[in-house]
Amino acid sequence: MYQEKRYLEQFDRMKRWYDRVRKISEGKEHNLPTDYYQDEVYAFFINCYHLKDWIKNDAETHVASEEVEKFVNNSEFLKVCGDLCNGSKHLTIRNPKNSRDTHIDGRHFALHLGSGPIIHIEYDVVSGNKVYDAFSLASKCVQEWEEFFEKKK
Repeated sequence: MYQEKRYLEQFDRMKRWYDRVRKISEGKEHNLPTDYYQDEVYAFFINCYHLKDWIKNDAETHVASEEVEKFVNNSEFLKVCGDLCNGSKHLTIRNPKNSRDTHIDGRHFALHLGSGPIIHIEYDVVSGNKVYDAFSLASKCVQEWEEFFEKKK
């Protein structure tokens, strides 16, 4: 078995996807078509949102499903994360947590040439009447999950 608490497997996976998003935001070797980078951003939000299901399905957590759902539904950032996840998986958002129109809208590129091309990409996430920077949103989501685990020990 990977770990005694299986939800930690998903938590660690989410953090690896977060590291990829951080590298895209801070700058990484540009060796793929840019759509691949956006796929990695979506993959983070999918893995981040589905951490709640791993917590609910792991008998070792001893956390009630309702408690996890309440936590997510009380978080502005995790609700946007949920809508990004569901919109990217199902095309439409039938039961929005935050807004039916949640999506990645803008991409801001910077390309640095030198010993090799380094690309920096910032993505805008639109949800309702608000625009979020995707990396900042991802950072808030990770922080909120870490605080949740800290409170639950």
